[in-house]
Amino acid sequence: MTSTVDIAEKAARLHRILQDMGSVVVAYSGGVDSAFLAVEAYAALGDRALAITADSPSIPRSELKDAQSIASQFGFQHRVIDTFETQDPRYQENSPQRCFFCKGELYSRLLPIAEQEGFDWVANGTNSDDLGDFRPGLDAARRSNVRSPLCEAGLS
Repeated sequence: MTSTVDIAEKAARLHRILQDMGSVVVAYSGGVDSAFLAVEAYAALGDRALAITADSPSIPRSELKDAQSIASQFGFQHRVIDTFETQDPRYQENSPQRCFFCKGELYSRLLPIAEQEGFDWVANGTNSDDLGDFRPGLDAARRSNVRSPLCEAGLS
C-alpha cells in the first residue's frame, strides 16, 4: 500500500519534472491521467503548458465535450485539433498495432505545434501502471521522443 508520504513525494517529483521541462504540450484526451497531467502542468508552468485534444471520427463527441469542460473548469490552456488516423489503412485494419498508428498520427500533429510555438516537449498521461500492458502507443511515443512525466515521477 502506498503511503500518503509516498504520494506527496511523487507529486512533488512530478512538479519538479514539469518545471525542469520548461514548457510542454500535453496530449490531452480528457481521461483521468491526461487531465491530471494537464492540471499539474498548468500548476507548474502556467501559460507555458498547453493541452491539446485530438478530434477525429474515432473520438466520441461526449469525450470531446468532457475534455473541453474539464479544461474550462481548471482553467488551463486547451486547444482541439483534427487528426486523421481513420484515413490510415493500417489503422483501419484494426490489428493489435492500431494504437501505434493512432498515437503516431497524434504525435505527428503535436510535435510541429510544439516546435512552431516554442514548447520544449510533448508529453502524454502514461503512468507506471501502463508499462506492464501491451501498449503499442507507448512505442509511438518513444519513437517521437514524447515524455511521460507521470511515469518519470513514479505515479501509478
